[in-house]
Amino acid sequence: MSTVKLLIESADGRGREFELSRPAVIGRSPTADVVLADESCSRHHVRVVPEGGGCRFEDLGSTNGTFVNGTRQASGVLADGDRLLVGNTVFRVQRARRDPGATVVLEQALKDDARIVERLDVAQLVAGADGEADPALLRALEQLLETGRGTPDLHVLALALVDAAQRLLEPDRTAMLVHRHDGVDGRTPIVVSRSELRLDPDRAFVRECLAENKLLLLEQTGKSSQYALVAPLRRGNEPLALLYVDRRKKPFTPAQCALAARLVASGGSLMHTADLHERLRSEVARQQRPDPADTRIVGESPPLKDVLRHLRRNASAPGPLLFVGETGTGKELFARHLHELSPRRNGPFVSINCSATPDSQLEAEILGRKRSDAKAITEDQLGAIERARGGSLFLDEIDALDLASQARLAAVLRERSQRADGEPPLDVRLIAASAHDLASLVRTGGFHEELLALIATDTVVLPPLRDRRDDIPLLADHFLKLHARRINRRARTLSHDALRALSAYQWPGNIRELSNVIERAVMLSSGEEVTAKLFPFPLDPGDLALDNVEKIAIERALAFCHYKKGAAAKALGISWPTLNKKIADYGIEIPEKD
Repeated sequence: MSTVKLLIESADGRGREFELSRPAVIGRSPTADVVLADESCSRHHVRVVPEGGGCRFEDLGSTNGTFVNGTRQASGVLADGDRLLVGNTVFRVQRARRDPGATVVLEQALKDDARIVERLDVAQLVAGADGEADPALLRALEQLLETGRGTPDLHVLALALVDAAQRLLEPDRTAMLVHRHDGVDGRTPIVVSRSELRLDPDRAFVRECLAENKLLLLEQTGKSSQYALVAPLRRGNEPLALLYVDRRKKPFTPAQCALAARLVASGGSLMHTADLHERLRSEVARQQRPDPADTRIVGESPPLKDVLRHLRRNASAPGPLLFVGETGTGKELFARHLHELSPRRNGPFVSINCSATPDSQLEAEILGRKRSDAKAITEDQLGAIERARGGSLFLDEIDALDLASQARLAAVLRERSQRADGEPPLDVRLIAASAHDLASLVRTGGFHEELLALIATDTVVLPPLRDRRDDIPLLADHFLKLHARRINRRARTLSHDALRALSAYQWPGNIRELSNVIERAVMLSSGEEVTAKLFPFPLDPGDLALDNVEKIAIERALAFCHYKKGAAAKALGISWPTLNKKIADYGIEIPEKD
């Protein structure tokens, strides 16, 4: 029978594979079928369904999208060899063939009602083994040592242990539950198996095995009996992984229990070494690049989704794009997101904050310094528009440029060339941003009219945080974890009064202010919970008055229903005339339809 596998090819999780015999959801939620410890991945990111020699996929409304062979797609068909990018994880579709006579693979490992037949101490099993070594065990350990030589990879080593257990213990199915360090909240359990097998880390026998350091023999009766052996891999008091094997027809023998104990005893040391190497590699990588959480777009509100939808539609356009939004709305973050979506993603992203650069240097910083010899170009003579060649140039607060520099930039964009002789040609996408109404500045002589016409062909208005109140809890939780990890604090959760204060505040400084407020609270915190008393603003009871609560509820219902009044009235449990009256009473604005 022909089946389909998804094989992880990215560095984080390379070698891990999943066999698709039924629809599966990929995401970072523990309830997903394939769980990824990846902050760039949505909780329920994409659904994959086996079909013929490949599979169908459907993006489940993820924030950062699903990419197939480098192109963002909402749904489609994956063929053998196609690559699926989910967050930062790359899956390759692989058509697999199974021997028709092979054992039927069950969907799940043994259930909680499986009877524990025996509890055995791993250390005693190892100490009580016969003096003469088993040749098969020696060969397995030699192969494990070879796999773990040099700089071992945790997943590769786990797969090698799966293969060794498969040869030594003769089970129908083998899997390992690896408790991988995620660098954030401790350890994330990940199943490593050559066949499709779901092993729930919350199963009672899994918890007992790891907590008590016992090798467990289990039996589950039904239409046909099934037997399982689970054994812990530990380093001192810390559980690193769990070996699971099961089969039908006959239980595991005492000799096989001894082999399993010796295998996990040796494997625990190797897994510990691989775990240390992986943690060290992760830390080095984290120090060498910006934290990916800093560049994540967080939120699920309708205004945010509208912006992201617009960027997806226009990512491939070659022309300039202008972001307009209040200070702190994340204009550079959205500019980077647009660059990553575009065909220029492999080119440089160069960012210039025009308001933070001295006026005397700003034009040279963007357009380059004058040269006496065009053949002798030094790095410090290159402007940002040349450093961004093949990529994107982001000019934040573009209205900080003086009018003469604006005129020269307009000429460059108009001529599509950097210099008067036409060489070299301009090969960059300009992304500009401003917190002001540039059209008003043109009318008062504060901005160059031609430059506005060139950069405003595609304008995106970024919503202020007060119009994204549904996103405040998500953003607050995101910043809490980010800052707690960065400054090494225990803070993990926000109290109810903290969330209430954050939701009621008007946020004149938008997302940047929210990040700063959370960072300050984390620094002042001493425990795992952050409360409202750590915020620099009081909880204003007026913000929670009944009228304000009702107004917020109506605004959220309208936004959720895409401003369809009939649907919003039904969701609120009121009549259409009542909703219209309250919209008028509260002065709620309904956006015009495109």
